[in-house]
Amino acid sequence: MFDAASIVMLCAIRDGTVPSCNPQTLLTSANCILNCIPAGAMPAVKLSLLCGIASGQSPQTTTGLANWWRADTLAATVADGGAVGDVGKTWIDTIGAVAASQASAPDRPLFRATGLSGQPSVEFATVFPNAQTLLIPLMAYNGDFTVMGVFKGTITSGNISEFRILLNTASLSRLALSQSAGFAYSAVARNDAASSLTLNFTGTHLAEATHLLWFTRSGNTITAGYNITEQQSGATSGNYSTDVLGRAVAAGGNSWVVQMAELVRYTRALSLSEIQALYGVYFKPRYSLP
Repeated sequence: MFDAASIVMLCAIRDGTVPSCNPQTLLTSANCILNCIPAGAMPAVKLSLLCGIASGQSPQTTTGLANWWRADTLAATVADGGAVGDVGKTWIDTIGAVAASQASAPDRPLFRATGLSGQPSVEFATVFPNAQTLLIPLMAYNGDFTVMGVFKGTITSGNISEFRILLNTASLSRLALSQSAGFAYSAVARNDAASSLTLNFTGTHLAEATHLLWFTRSGNTITAGYNITEQQSGATSGNYSTDVLGRAVAAGGNSWVVQMAELVRYTRALSLSEIQALYGVYFKPRYSLP
């Protein structure tokens, strides 16, 4: 086991702030003595996890946090299986106080007290052409950003569907998880200029398991990934905006159900190591992710 000082030193080595090996860089713990470890000697994912633990990393302690919708906050106002979005039962983010609501009773998603790995979730269901959804005041998230959320989708019929995580109904600007024929999953990023980018996920039935899905935008590059894996990047331009939080869309007679446990937005592009640390320290243990 590493003690706190050892982990701090490992983080310094990872970040290149320990220039050379000398007596001051020796790492000690109850079980071992390590000489100065060259950068890259420890797998990056494990090192990011150690650094996250050392800093107490969580969504709230990671800089740039702008919105954080957590399904567990609904337990005080909505009964298990009850509808979300009516007056007094809106889903309010704990950072920016943005309330997600729905005036139309048939279109309200449901609160599930133990929806994902025993944790609360909001359940969005769709049977074409109707879809449960929540509305928020129009919000622009221009420039660099990170959006990440915990999801699980279940195809109930058919296999051509899309879960629009953040959507602008006027411009169709959106970040979404798409599932198409043959169980091919991809992330979709479309901006207000109607430029659309599909980032394909390979080798996984992503929507059939609980997972962390994330997008980052840095300059004119947008990247999508799931859990700790960066899948694909592509060029983007224009701005992104939203007035919808969650909408499960199905073509033809298809239908599916998507559980969303939480959604986090940052005003900067988090690095892959930051995402990996958040995953390992916070998301993975909370939702029993792989």
